[in-house]
Amino acid sequence: MARPVRFSEAGFRVEAERSAEGAVRRGLLPDPTAALSGGAAVKRNLYRAASRVELPGLGAVLLKVHRPRGLVDTVRAALRRSRARSEWDAARYLVGAGIPTPAPLAVLERRRGPLLEQAASAARFVAPRETFAPSLTAQPPDKARALAARSGRLLRALHDRGVSHGDFHSGNLLVGPGPGDRCVLDVVDLHTVRAGRPVPARRRRAQLAQWVHSLAGVLGAAGRRRVVVGYLGDADAATVRCTFARVERLVAARERRRLRSRGRRCVEESSVYTSDLGDARGWRRRDLPVEAIERALAAHDAALARGGDAVLKRHRKGAVVRAGGVVVKEAFEPGLARRLEARLLPRRRRAGYENAHRLAVRGVGTAAPLAFVRRGGRTFTLYEDLGRLPRLDHWVIEAARTRRLSRARRLAALHATADFAAGLHRRGVWHGDLKACNWLVEETGTHLAFRLVDTDRVRFLRRVSRERRLRNLAQLAASVPRAVTRTDRLRWWRRYARGTPWAGAAHERAVARDVAALVARKLVVVDEPIE
Repeated sequence: MARPVRFSEAGFRVEAERSAEGAVRRGLLPDPTAALSGGAAVKRNLYRAASRVELPGLGAVLLKVHRPRGLVDTVRAALRRSRARSEWDAARYLVGAGIPTPAPLAVLERRRGPLLEQAASAARFVAPRETFAPSLTAQPPDKARALAARSGRLLRALHDRGVSHGDFHSGNLLVGPGPGDRCVLDVVDLHTVRAGRPVPARRRRAQLAQWVHSLAGVLGAAGRRRVVVGYLGDADAATVRCTFARVERLVAARERRRLRSRGRRCVEESSVYTSDLGDARGWRRRDLPVEAIERALAAHDAALARGGDAVLKRHRKGAVVRAGGVVVKEAFEPGLARRLEARLLPRRRRAGYENAHRLAVRGVGTAAPLAFVRRGGRTFTLYEDLGRLPRLDHWVIEAARTRRLSRARRLAALHATADFAAGLHRRGVWHGDLKACNWLVEETGTHLAFRLVDTDRVRFLRRVSRERRLRNLAQLAASVPRAVTRTDRLRWWRRYARGTPWAGAAHERAVARDVAALVARKLVVVDEPIE
């Protein structure tokens, strides 16, 4: 590429393509943030914002503005290149290497000594474009297969040209209109790119696994293998088989890390959650104002004082109240042991809040956690109000009383509940109190979905052991009313065990004996639900 123009203006050090110099001076300076706010927002997070901006003489430009946030990011920006500078350098390298990417136009940095105050980068805005996964699903089957293989070949081309893209996922490969074997592809979001050196084999595998992992929701095993084959090119069958197996293991490990990382975001400053609670401590969703929390807590106290239907549960360990359009759960601290536990192990108090968020991250239905609040020695958790949904035990009794379910719908309900329980255990989710009163039923036409509540005792494991599974099965068996016949319970079990080592008559008898022994120790629901 031609040598860029370099100049300083309004405290910014600027590098720009010669054709873009005038537009940058007139449209982005003296303050790129002003130009950003005047454009159409594309993306925003804690560290940067991007907008589509019209610049005279250049047309549509994607403008990104970066500002350091917090001590760690400030130190990073002082010791290393800014994200805007990294994006500019990487884009110029990719263009020179023949890798498709939006043409870079300019980079602007303003520092006070070594400290970065603001940085911005501008590139051509490419339209119409769609991210890779939606584009893949929109293609006809043969064109989708071609597009999947092309993505593998493109990643191989990056690596062979000395480009290591540390964030190469479905959202950072844009697809133009047209069939999958001929449409335009553009690599974007280049601030993590390292260019100009050979890419080691280990990093190649890691980035191939990252790419495959980002497509796990739209590609099955055959599709993922096709991507790997596209990356390897003319490799023999043994190499393909070995590489694919290694990539699949890396994908599984990456998914576990993703779930852990996403699961922590409810107790970290992010675009969704914040610790800003005024005079209280804790966390809340940013879309739930502090004033709404104050109103809900006041309504909670008023409901406890007067009693009534708004108090859903009250016992020595806590109270659950429907208040101000949300559900407020307060944890009490009776006795010295409970108070000592609250001081030494404060995270246990917010277990229900964190676990509800982790369930949502894993795609398990639950009451959305809205806030965790500690104030004046009291502990509250605010959840989405799901009062419109019946409990599973109530739903079963009502369906039996009215006889509104045909045989086909009854079987569908059995299968839906068994699939939900099996799916929990398959994901490594164990609910320590999986009674029917903690399942809420969401009925849409003939489709049933479920939401889990009372999430304080949820555990996230690599594998749910046989003993834990049996405890859950016994909890369900004891808490589901006798309106569900023994024959239907057997059908439920067979559906639950399908595809597991527990399938088959011998295992069926062994598990039945073990569950019966556990149920014998419990209070069993006959006709009326037990809390």
